[in-house]
Amino acid sequence: MTPNMRACIAFVAGSIVMNKPFSAVYDQADGGGRRMDGRFAAGNIDVVDQSDGSTLMGMMSGQTASFYHSTANCSISLQFNGTQFTGHDGGTGRNFNGSVQNDGVRLYDYDEGKYFSYVLAAG
Repeated sequence: MTPNMRACIAFVAGSIVMNKPFSAVYDQADGGGRRMDGRFAAGNIDVVDQSDGSTLMGMMSGQTASFYHSTANCSISLQFNGTQFTGHDGGTGRNFNGSVQNDGVRLYDYDEGKYFSYVLAAG
């Protein structure tokens, strides 16, 4: 999975679990940040990655979310269990899992075989 995709997943997962508006996601490994504009209302997922203009659009139903990433041209599915989540990257065909704690998201990417940590920032 690409670094961009991981950051977008962290942003969506953190925003949904925390039920809080955020405006950026920071990758703790490389120190890079991405400006994000996200709306999560009435079961809709509507996010624009201001860093590259990609959009993420989808839906949330119960504990399941799915969205399409325009730049990667693939779908992502998420299943939540409290602050934990599992998911599938339709682009690589690989799974991932993670957890949200406070404004932090930790994601294990099976494609890379390691953990990645992110911090979400409010506007």
